[in-house]
Amino acid sequence: GERLAASLGLSREAAATRSRLYWLYLPVYEWIRGQMARRAESPTLVGLQCPQGGGKTTMCEALRELFEADGQRCVVMSIDDFYRTHAELEALAERHASNPLLDGRGNPGTHDGELMRTTVEALLARRAVRIPRYDKSAHQGRGDRKPAHEWLDVSGPVDVVVLEGWCFGFRPRGAAATGHLADVDRYLAADLAPLYDALHAMIVLRVSDVAVVYAWREQAERELRLRGKGAMTPDQVIAFVDRYMPAYRLYLPDLYATDLVPAATLAVDIDSDRLPVSPPPPPPDDESTTASPR
Repeated sequence: GERLAASLGLSREAAATRSRLYWLYLPVYEWIRGQMARRAESPTLVGLQCPQGGGKTTMCEALRELFEADGQRCVVMSIDDFYRTHAELEALAERHASNPLLDGRGNPGTHDGELMRTTVEALLARRAVRIPRYDKSAHQGRGDRKPAHEWLDVSGPVDVVVLEGWCFGFRPRGAAATGHLADVDRYLAADLAPLYDALHAMIVLRVSDVAVVYAWREQAERELRLRGKGAMTPDQVIAFVDRYMPAYRLYLPDLYATDLVPAATLAVDIDSDRLPVSPPPPPPDDESTTASPR
């Protein structure tokens, strides 16, 4: 625990650090190990969903460190790595000129689903592959995919692949998706949902009120302002998060109520400080129990 805290730059004495280490990172790691042990072959594909600002990146870094310390290779990817190019995003916005949810990256429709699928397939087949990288600062913050020579080369055996995203795990709702969400729902069905069948395990970090994303984003931007870096104003933060709220409100209840991967979905409730409400249970001894602490 202490070594992990140091590698993540966390205070080992802080109560919040101890809570995250011993109630979240380590139990989730052990749970994934349990899922891997129930499979005859590797690598294992694990999905991770959590609202923006909830700590996905830090958790993934912790998992990578833990697997590395155990002599296993963990590749972490974000759906953000697979945003469409700037030119493609501009064309998408033009095709849906009346839909503000598709004006700029973020919602389903702005990800390159085909590139994501072929990358996952290559990793699961243990083929060498290059994982794209995205520059969110390009084009005055509109973003663009980095040149291919800056992508991450992955070759050799991989034991576990973690694919994380704020909307990864959202299931298409069909007729329930109305207004601007109708377009988003169709892209969700085409670009992200086909990957769910390949998942071996799913982790969902749940919040009691998704409006906490406003506070989390403002916290991040405030830290940037204090460091004198380019940051959004409080009003810009609200406008930014507003674009994601329709999808959160439509899709999260279904994700929270129904396991995406039967018998292999771990749900952990976190509070507004990104701390686990209670420790996850130990890995199941059989395949009949889904871990879902309350």
